[in-house]
Amino acid sequence: MAAIGHVLLMLEQLPNFTLLLLETVILVDSNQLVQFGVGGGDGSGQLGNGAGGSTVSPEQIAEAGLWVHVDIGTNGSTTCAVKSDLTAWCWGENTYGQVGDGTTTLKQSPTQVSGGGVWKSLSPGPYHTCGVKTDSTAWCWGENDVGQLGIGTTSNKSIPTQIPGDPDWQSISAGQDYTCGIKIDGTAWCWGNGGSHRLGNGSTANRTSPRAVSGGLSFSKIDAGHTATLALDTTGHLYGWGGNGNGTGSSQSTPNAVSATETWLDISSGDQQSCAVKSDGTAWCWGINNYGELGFATLDDPLTPTAVVSSDGWKTISTGSTHTCGTKSHGNALCWGRNSSEQLGFESEPAYNIYMPVEIPN
Repeated sequence: MAAIGHVLLMLEQLPNFTLLLLETVILVDSNQLVQFGVGGGDGSGQLGNGAGGSTVSPEQIAEAGLWVHVDIGTNGSTTCAVKSDLTAWCWGENTYGQVGDGTTTLKQSPTQVSGGGVWKSLSPGPYHTCGVKTDSTAWCWGENDVGQLGIGTTSNKSIPTQIPGDPDWQSISAGQDYTCGIKIDGTAWCWGNGGSHRLGNGSTANRTSPRAVSGGLSFSKIDAGHTATLALDTTGHLYGWGGNGNGTGSSQSTPNAVSATETWLDISSGDQQSCAVKSDGTAWCWGINNYGELGFATLDDPLTPTAVVSSDGWKTISTGSTHTCGTKSHGNALCWGRNSSEQLGFESEPAYNIYMPVEIPN
């Protein structure tokens, strides 16, 4: 679940959110996609409504059909989703071919990814996209200047290109110029831009092919962000590496435990902030807090997890560039942070920021 410029929350019978820089997309329990915020004012078309523009109240995505998974690029300009027939669709910014239809043309409506196949999940990064098919093969496409596609070269690809090796991938997450994934055996692998130690292998060198994350841990969930990577091991313990957003309080070249005893349910590594939900239902955030996106009712910038106000009953959480959303066990959704383009789900005049979780109307 890449999350630099977006938010993604997915639950049975609860809303599934994807937050971009200025937009929020929801997969509601009827398996329909709706969105609000700004989606076309900058010409990127990420709302997928065929027309661009903006919307305050939820508006259904133009492409008809039922959807089972949605995710949005970490800079908030590309959206990808899997339909109930397990076909892959993307739309929005396409400068490097990250939509995956063989072109580099902007797409304002959902466009089917080339090559067919049966898809399990998709994860767009700022300018590249990756996904895992139901046969456990991993595929990437788009920009590849530092090897973030994992195919052994630095050539861009405008259609899905398989990562060489055994078909043994469980999940994949596209971050800022790098990618991480978990194999079926629980091992974590990263590739692409090695700056800030975001690959977790003790080196800052770029890698054009998957390289094992150090430590020999077994993981169940991973989220590649801007310069920090978060992961949950199979016992629910939270680990971080890379830049200061990793939750440990300092940059880490290999996985380090964020807390030695507590267990966690959900993670989201963002552009400036990261958040996670503990197994006791409390929500925690850390990082840059210029717009109240950490949910503390203050503008403090902690480097380690700090409890979100109203921190009980949380199920999922997801970070945008400057706003955050989450769902609680009763099914309601809440957002907080920057609201310059109504990305929190309600209109304010003049626009103002929200420093603590506020329930999305209706």
